[in-house]
Amino acid sequence: MTAEPNGRRAGSAVEGDAAWFRRHLLDDLLPRWLRAVDCPSGLFMPQLDRAWQPKERRHATLVSQSRLIYNFATGFRLTDDERYRLAVQRGADALLAHFSADEPGVWSWSVHESGSILDERRSAYGHAFVVFGLAHAFAATGDERYRARARATAHALRTRFRDAHGGLIPTLERDGSDAGATRSQNPVMHFFEALLALGHEGADEESLRHAAELAEWVIGELVLPDGILPELYSDDWRPLGEAQGGRIDIGHQFEWAYLLSRAAELSVSPDAVTPAPWVGGGKGEGGLPIALGRAMIANGLRLGYDTASGGLWSPAMPDGRILHRAKGWWEQCEAARALHRYATRHGDTECEGPLGETIALCRDRFVDGEHGGWFMRIEPDGTVPSTDKGNEWKVDYHVVGLCLEMGW
Repeated sequence: MTAEPNGRRAGSAVEGDAAWFRRHLLDDLLPRWLRAVDCPSGLFMPQLDRAWQPKERRHATLVSQSRLIYNFATGFRLTDDERYRLAVQRGADALLAHFSADEPGVWSWSVHESGSILDERRSAYGHAFVVFGLAHAFAATGDERYRARARATAHALRTRFRDAHGGLIPTLERDGSDAGATRSQNPVMHFFEALLALGHEGADEESLRHAAELAEWVIGELVLPDGILPELYSDDWRPLGEAQGGRIDIGHQFEWAYLLSRAAELSVSPDAVTPAPWVGGGKGEGGLPIALGRAMIANGLRLGYDTASGGLWSPAMPDGRILHRAKGWWEQCEAARALHRYATRHGDTECEGPLGETIALCRDRFVDGEHGGWFMRIEPDGTVPSTDKGNEWKVDYHVVGLCLEMGW
């Protein structure tokens, strides 16, 4: 039976969009992904053309496999349709069978369609999504193996991937040495997201405590006084300048804002952090996480919002200049999700205008009216450079998150 919306949206300026997002998720998006990638082996091959047909080069990564497990777990939670639960089970079992390395909680990055290892490197970003996906697999199936492996992976991230400064090493070689990749806040953000999921979906209070500790480190060490979170860092976690390739991913400002609100909802609060200047701009309930989330949304709108046509440009240079005025699918999803949450849950009415315009952009330009699903990017001249529906990065986990926020 399809889950009903919880009614928290009464009075919202975008209340009428909720039914559209419910239909879009349950009648269009999730059924298409189920038909396109679910198979007896459980290895989800995400490389799909515009008509959802398989492309020639086929492999799966930790990210694509784990995100699709989450998608199908969401489908099962909302519909009780056994096909989604079985897809979760097959996908999670394939993850355990084919990606797992020879020590608990450690995983290879990618596998061939045959199940043989393609890339043995250990990615912190990929490990974070293993925690996330297996937490949702446990919630959908009750299989204790999935929660146990999620916990072991979280432990590996806190120990094997932790550097001397408290951050995460992005990539390890098979022997455990640092592969030399530039430090990034992105794996840290998704580990925070995964800990929230494991704490909630996996009923793991310890993970919520670790999430609070991680947020304290990010706020205390990485967030700038104006509430901006740079994307790339030196090995000692100093923001990279323009000459070194430094940037601000504006979509991630909104993604963090959403996750901080979710953390506050789960009573995860980095209260040990000394209040920063952006706290003074906060208003109402929510404490430190919501104050920072508001600052991040304000910065994101100031730096990257297209006031003429709606939607978000990203990324920007460290000084705030937009690098490329294209609009990506995931940035629009994260912007709309955060704007909706702060408008409806935290009373920030100034979010409603950009929210409505961004939703209109998504529905009018990003959704493929002929074949279903979403396009990846719109160029400044309005063209769509790729019509593929899926690849190892795009499996519509961002779209599923937006639909959940808008429709339930």
